[in-house]
Amino acid sequence: MAKQRVNLTDKKCATCRWWQGDREVIFWSRKPFKVECDVQGMCPSCKQNKTYSFSCRNWVPWEKLP
Repeated sequence: MAKQRVNLTDKKCATCRWWQGDREVIFWSRKPFKVECDVQGMCPSCKQNKTYSFSCRNWVPWEKLP
């Protein structure tokens, strides 16, 4: 599946606690830089399949982000 990168500060599905798509934090010079993620993933808070770039009122920061 295709991968995309999202800024850590963006309030998008890829950086949300609820998003269940495959993702990982990318580091640059040992510092968190971006989130690399699948294009689509399931969101249990709104019970829909979403793309990484959406955002909603249920957005909560992912625990692994600084």
